[in-house]
Amino acid sequence: MLLIFLFWMLFAIVFALAIGAIYLIVSIINKAANKRKTSLRPYIIVWATLSITWLGIMVYGHLIGRWELEVKNYDLNLPPDQLPEAFDGYKIVHFSDLHLDGWQNNPEKLENVVSQINKSNADIVCFTGDIVSYDYHELETMMPILSRVYARSGVYSILGNHDYAYFRRGISDEQRQALTDTLIMKQQEMGWRVLLNENLQLHKGNDSIALAGSENQSYGLGRRIQSGDIKKTLDGISEEEFTILLTHDPSQWGHDIKDSTAVDLTLAGHTHAWQINICGFTPAEFLFSESSGWYHYNRQHIYVSVGLGGTLRFRVGATPEIAVITLRRLK
Repeated sequence: MLLIFLFWMLFAIVFALAIGAIYLIVSIINKAANKRKTSLRPYIIVWATLSITWLGIMVYGHLIGRWELEVKNYDLNLPPDQLPEAFDGYKIVHFSDLHLDGWQNNPEKLENVVSQINKSNADIVCFTGDIVSYDYHELETMMPILSRVYARSGVYSILGNHDYAYFRRGISDEQRQALTDTLIMKQQEMGWRVLLNENLQLHKGNDSIALAGSENQSYGLGRRIQSGDIKKTLDGISEEEFTILLTHDPSQWGHDIKDSTAVDLTLAGHTHAWQINICGFTPAEFLFSESSGWYHYNRQHIYVSVGLGGTLRFRVGATPEIAVITLRRLK
């Protein structure tokens, strides 16, 4: 709640500065026009109204908004020469950014997430990073729940910027690496396959497609973690093979993937849509070219999940989501 209060105070200060500037301008204009002194009272009322309204929104986002869950179903229609015939109808569940420090007192909420994932009857489940906010200790208590995530062809995961224990202060690089290694091991114990700049083949019938996973590679906000190696990640995959790439930060798509590789479908997270979406607008649009949802470029596609959790424990409009993507082969 302290972070929520501080975030509210930040907006209250911004409101005060904006309204104060307007008051100052109006006062100068009135003085120049020899009008009576400008009353400050209406401006204080406007500031108080905005601040109290925003506080109410923040409290709603903390108590209710962050626990709402939306399962989004999509068909991705692809040309027959792009998607192998056996993968027509192939179902992918994509989720991201759990930040498990925020779920510790609400395990039943996480159980609902797992239940909804499993109800989707997926061929594969893909998690695109930030399973924790600080280190693997957040995961330990939730392993019995998350180990129940199931898909016919497996559960696959990558690391997000928080998963490298970057936000644990006062520790050495060696300790940070040890925390990351333990986090990877814990995910593997759950039955999740963690992809670290590598790829594998997914088979169905006589056909196959490639699934690749990049370590975190950021070019925008959070660019401090640059562990991705796209050449290594895609090594051995032919340009003709249908390829799904998991990456945490969608800024990698514009720099390393779009128009530079033959990757067909990219799944990403990281932005959280800044956990605010009001009337279709999110501040994340100022920071990310691909901030949430679908983006397309010729035969390449990316879906950016707004995620499920966050280090700031509120959501307004940017509803926590699970995406169910079904690959469709056009006739």
